[in-house]
Amino acid sequence: MKTGVFANYEIQILTQCLAVGQALIWNLTKALWQHKGLAWSKPVFGEILACSIINLKNEEGKYLKGKSQLRHILISESAHLIWKLRNDQIINGNQLTPLEVQNKWRNTINARLEIDCLSTNPSFKSRSNKAQIVKQTWRKVINHTEDLPREWTKKSGVLVDIRAGIG
Repeated sequence: MKTGVFANYEIQILTQCLAVGQALIWNLTKALWQHKGLAWSKPVFGEILACSIINLKNEEGKYLKGKSQLRHILISESAHLIWKLRNDQIINGNQLTPLEVQNKWRNTINARLEIDCLSTNPSFKSRSNKAQIVKQTWRKVINHTEDLPREWTKKSGVLVDIRAGIG
C-alpha cells in the first residue's frame, strides 16, 4: 500500500532498478551531457520530477537557456524511456540487450532533436522556437557539426546523429 504520493518501487524504477536499462540509460545521458563541458550528477527522484523547472546559471547568475533546455530534455526523455522499458519488461516479458537499450535511447534523443528542429518553422508563429536556441541546446552534442548546412535547423531531411558516448 502506498504511504505517500509515490511508492518506493516508482522511485526505484527510475533511479535504482537493476534490470537492463536504467543504469545504462543514465550513463548514456551522462556521456552526452559531458560533451557540453559540464559536470553531471545522476538525478535523484525529485530532480526527475522537477526537471523542467530547474534552470542552470553561470557564475554571474545568468540563465543558461541552451544548457538548461538540454538538461530538461535529457532527464525527461531518459526517465520516460526507463519507465517504458521497465513496464515492457514486466508486462510483456521483453528482455532487451544493452545494445538494444542504447539504440532505443539514441532514437529517443534523435527524435527529440528532430522535433526541436521542426519547431523552428516560422509557421508556428509565436510558438516556434528560435533556431539560435535550438543551436545552443544541441551545440557540442551533435556529431559532425562542421558538415552541417549553415541553417541546419530549417533544412528538411538533415539527419543529425547525436554523440552516444559509447560504441
